[in-house]
Amino acid sequence: MVLIMNSTQSKNSAVGETKRLPIVGCVELESGNRVQSVVRRPYVADFLINQCRLNPLELTDDEVLRLLIAARKSLPKSTPVCVSKTSEVLNRTYLNCLKDNSIIRLPENLISHIGKQAFVFLHQAHGYTFTVVIENECLGIANFVRLVDAHFHVDQIGRIQSLERNGPLPKGRSIHAFVSGILFDVSGESKCDHDGFSGVTYNPLTGDQFKTIDSNEVLLTSDDVLFTEGKIKTWYRTFPE
Repeated sequence: MVLIMNSTQSKNSAVGETKRLPIVGCVELESGNRVQSVVRRPYVADFLINQCRLNPLELTDDEVLRLLIAARKSLPKSTPVCVSKTSEVLNRTYLNCLKDNSIIRLPENLISHIGKQAFVFLHQAHGYTFTVVIENECLGIANFVRLVDAHFHVDQIGRIQSLERNGPLPKGRSIHAFVSGILFDVSGESKCDHDGFSGVTYNPLTGDQFKTIDSNEVLLTSDDVLFTEGKIKTWYRTFPE
């Protein structure tokens, strides 16, 4: 199926103005099972209904995801993440949440933040595997996370601090390896369906970047990233242009 989303106009009845929506482009979509999960993503549903003139309940998760990626790629490039500064913020946010005991332990509470910029890193605590930080203040833990338009980051100073055990966190560790992107899904339940994805690995003892498992190449960006429990915890895939 091919959907073409051209510039459209919408009438604002409150002020009587016509607003032109941006051209998103043409995306070739794959068929699949229909899902209802998009209704719990207010940001996504609003985007599809108001900008693409589509019914989100008639699309698969993959179709929704690819539309969002196409839309993001049509926008001007955002300011790159400053890795060292972001690492400092993540460490500070984590310490503050520990101090205030404000870590969100029910991943369902993170659903309202879907569609926002998120940072994910591996940290096993309270029966959960991953930590999610949103807008530098909301911090939650989950066993499954999915990011769209993801970027992989390693703060080299933080990596050395962790190796030498002189970081800001307990036991001298430091949050220095993380992935940023748009939060697309999150759950306390583990989901191991990663067909079509390839594994990603990072080991501060043997390297200073995230790398693909199959080809051992440095991985900096990906359209779609899954964080799941298991021996391999990070999976990626990139759609063809």
